[in-house]
Amino acid sequence: MLTRQTVFIVAALPLFTAALFAQGPTLNDAQTTLRNCTYETCALRLSTRVLSGVTVSRGLNGPHEDFGVAGGVLRRAVSAVPAARSEAEAGHRRYVRGGIFGIVGTVASAGLALLASRQENSDSRNRNLLIGAGVMAGVGLYGSTQIARGDESYSRAIWLYNKEIPR
Repeated sequence: MLTRQTVFIVAALPLFTAALFAQGPTLNDAQTTLRNCTYETCALRLSTRVLSGVTVSRGLNGPHEDFGVAGGVLRRAVSAVPAARSEAEAGHRRYVRGGIFGIVGTVASAGLALLASRQENSDSRNRNLLIGAGVMAGVGLYGSTQIARGDESYSRAIWLYNKEIPR
């Protein structure tokens, strides 16, 4: 049975979504903002902090914004330059892919180790442990390679963005 609150929430969702998109900046607004910038005020750079990890800074002496694993800040920051936005999105996809492969590899290796611990035959146990170690090594190598390629894409996105800023 639907309550009045449920009906109201379902009816309000399209209106709320439309309001969010209507208030969001357009690409033309971002490009106009980029033209009004100077390199000293709008250039982006990545820096690594001890406690906060990788951060994005705007301007030569600008405040630091959290970058995080997903790179949402960077993808929004470079949205004025289509090539930079494309590189930032590619970096995000690589980061996600690397994280997923890391999780899948860990779960698969833990499952094989659990299976090996329950087997009576030492040959089967050793074989499953070796397969688990191989899966973890292979999937971990692929995942870390994807994350490294994501870092390269993020760096390239910043370079492409900074190249378009008037000097």
